[in-house]
Amino acid sequence: MSEFGERLRMARIDKGMNQEELAGAMGLTQASISQFEKGLRMPTPANIRKFAQILNIHEEDLAGQNQGEFEKTLLMRNVRGLSPDSINKINEYAAMIKRDEQIRRRGRR
Repeated sequence: MSEFGERLRMARIDKGMNQEELAGAMGLTQASISQFEKGLRMPTPANIRKFAQILNIHEEDLAGQNQGEFEKTLLMRNVRGLSPDSINKINEYAAMIKRDEQIRRRGRR
């Protein structure tokens, strides 16, 4: 089970919901909730927000303290299956963002 899946399962249980009830509130199937909890599926950031609202917890409580690691995992999932040209475009965009962040950090000193 993934860390996210375990956190989701515990939050659901703490709220007194079963998978079917959470699925209904999310507009998903019970099978989808099961897949999230088993780590077979990764939620989108929008799903994490909705889970947090329904379960009345903070998004960080689901995604974990290190939100950046969750985002990296999500990015890698989204890159799978893309053409080499598309991956190159993503790398170019990431390099541009990295340069911008370095410039901003230098400006704060």
